[in-house]
Amino acid sequence: AFSSEPSLRRSVSSAGGVATYASLRQLFKKQFFNCMVRPILVDNSQARLVLIVDRVAQSLVNKVCHLHDLFAEGIFCVERLDAPRTALPLDALYFLCPAHESLEQLRRDLSERPPKYRSFHVFFTHHLKDKLLRDFASSSDAVSNLSSFVELNLGFTVYDERAFHFNEEYAAVPNVLSPRETSNYFEQLGAHLATFLATLGQEPCVVHARNHNGSCGNLAREVCRRLDDMESRNAASWKASISSSSCCLLIVDRSVDWLPLLLHDLHYEALLFDVLEGEGADLTQSSFVYSVVERQGGLKQTVDRHVLLGEEDVIWSKYRHMEIDRVNEGVGEDLQACAKKNVALASRASSQLERSAASTLQSLPEHNERLKKLEDHFEICERCFKATIASEKFRKILEFEQDLVTGRGTGFLQRLGVFLEDSLLKPSLKLRLLLLYEASGLASASLDDNLHQLAQAHLGREVADRLRALRDSGLFRRPRLQFQGEWQPRLLDLMHKMAAGALLNSPDFQCERGAANIMRPASVAIFIIGGLTLPEVRVAHDASRTLQGVE
Repeated sequence: AFSSEPSLRRSVSSAGGVATYASLRQLFKKQFFNCMVRPILVDNSQARLVLIVDRVAQSLVNKVCHLHDLFAEGIFCVERLDAPRTALPLDALYFLCPAHESLEQLRRDLSERPPKYRSFHVFFTHHLKDKLLRDFASSSDAVSNLSSFVELNLGFTVYDERAFHFNEEYAAVPNVLSPRETSNYFEQLGAHLATFLATLGQEPCVVHARNHNGSCGNLAREVCRRLDDMESRNAASWKASISSSSCCLLIVDRSVDWLPLLLHDLHYEALLFDVLEGEGADLTQSSFVYSVVERQGGLKQTVDRHVLLGEEDVIWSKYRHMEIDRVNEGVGEDLQACAKKNVALASRASSQLERSAASTLQSLPEHNERLKKLEDHFEICERCFKATIASEKFRKILEFEQDLVTGRGTGFLQRLGVFLEDSLLKPSLKLRLLLLYEASGLASASLDDNLHQLAQAHLGREVADRLRALRDSGLFRRPRLQFQGEWQPRLLDLMHKMAAGALLNSPDFQCERGAANIMRPASVAIFIIGGLTLPEVRVAHDASRTLQGVE
């Protein structure tokens, strides 16, 4: 079968539509287990599988599944495709990105004699190109050992319950400033994005911004092409759904709103990975590392404490989208309450038996874990606070930024000059303020020479010339939004317009697919060429709480 036309490839749709809310983590796990793992074990629930992944697929799985999740579903072990592996008397489940390197290693595995595994079931994260399929099908030894060969349509990385992304190759801001005008770029990106819509299981509507270079339209049309391909092969999850709900996808690029990339956001998660990046914070791992002095065996030693910031951390989940001053106050109060509880338990224990019970309670893993987490977050909050609000100079920068983006106050160019002349400020921060001034919409052509002179005097001629070229490109020239209170990312306004079916009232947007369903979407999604920011992740959570009947 694999030696004939690529139309014989098999693809799967998700098991039914999304009738009620499920987080992206839940949706990913449902597709992963229901459509890949469980069908293989349907005739033998006691069997065990070995899961083989390449680098890309491993990163997708690691974001949503723990080892105990995999083991509970019958996966005995997980191994990398490119690592030395021992033959096992188990059924093998391959989850791979459809790239040339992965297919070549798969071919070698399938051609080994005797076979490395009992059976071979292969699933791809997204669309397998026709040429790669034909090349693979030419190896009869490899094909004869296959038990399954499937496009799973699960090619996106989950960041949290509301946010997803692809790898850094597709997220780089330079792709907006100097876009790759290659069909392969949009083809690959469109294939990934189509898997996201397939996982939702809702009738997709695709809308795009009319941006400066047409990249949003190019990507939208590629997504539509992939969706049509799924429908032609009966692999469209929304066609199998019992629900008639729809999802409206809006494709924009980073130029839709530069401010979230440049402004200091004072909410916990965004601030932590902004001001403490390189000083213990690692966004790629969602972690923070800091050193503490502990007494071990009567000696004081400096040890590193690794804090994983994820859904398992209830304190992180509670505070991550709050402003830092509220987090600082709340974590401090929680830590004090925990300490008072310890004292109260000890003081009420009048007998030896009661004291023993109190000591036992305080030594419970849950109690110690919560206390340790509170100490970790108290330390992180203190460092964030000291790096920003505790500094009078930084408070002035924060005030300037808010005045700049909301249009309050006067004398912005003069205030900017004061910061640029400050020898104690890092060049990166000065450049950030210059870009923010440009992106705010306050700069005018009459001030161009003044800005160029300021940039050249404090950041050098090369930087100044690049700033002028960026300004001349028109990427920063967007209409100013009016804010009654604090600034919010523009995506919040777009989400509300999408939910209300009012997006196409503006000539800035065009619908490529599903215009009939755009007025009543059950869910809305925005994809940003150039990558999303943490303030935008926050407003996605905010919008989900406030919008009635729309996810």
